[in-house]
Amino acid sequence: MNYQAVENAVLNYSQASFESFAEKAEACVRRFPENNAFLRLIDSGDVDLEHLHVILNNLFHQVYNGSSSFALAGTMCDNRYFKIREYLFHHAEEEQDHWKWIVQNLRDTGFVGPDPREVFPTFPTQAYISFATYLALKQPVCRLAMGYVLEGISGAYGVEYGSRMAEQLKLSKQQLSFFLVHGELDKGHSHDVLEVLEDAPLTPYEWAWCEYAAECTLSLYTALYNHSILSLVKS
Repeated sequence: MNYQAVENAVLNYSQASFESFAEKAEACVRRFPENNAFLRLIDSGDVDLEHLHVILNNLFHQVYNGSSSFALAGTMCDNRYFKIREYLFHHAEEEQDHWKWIVQNLRDTGFVGPDPREVFPTFPTQAYISFATYLALKQPVCRLAMGYVLEGISGAYGVEYGSRMAEQLKLSKQQLSFFLVHGELDKGHSHDVLEVLEDAPLTPYEWAWCEYAAECTLSLYTALYNHSILSLVKS
């Protein structure tokens, strides 16, 4: 086969719909506790303060950079998707200070290590940030799909697991505000995101990309949590 034949090949690109994306994203949210070593520690009552400090440090750069990639995606949006652009900018503004909860929670729970701003992201965290940035540049609508899965995870499990962790570690709501307050806020956000996506005139190929983004988000975010436990075992 020569180059011209390769270039002229008829390709069967993936296709999806809003309905199939919504179903896929909901399934991703449901699957988050599966094979999640950090959540299993909470389920078994074995979580300790060191586990909390590691997960907060691992999450920091993901949260710190999240608003930036939302805003970047907004600037890269096709002009037809002005509602998505507006929501991306709005969400970037809403999320921009949430990293401060992590720093404050670390201080309020006795963490004595370096400020997370002084430390490079772990590799799993960097992978998550890199994918979010890639979507913002190449498939900006999918950055919102990625956010939808994360908002769903936070809304579904943040308060539940945060409350159980607070009880086991004898911590106050203020000391675990990232999980508890964040989880409460995100309960309504996922519905808003889904409404914005449903109104968007996306092509079947773009919906397929949204499904792919949902699956990648689940995998990368779960890996971030698992790394928190793995790093302690190795040390």
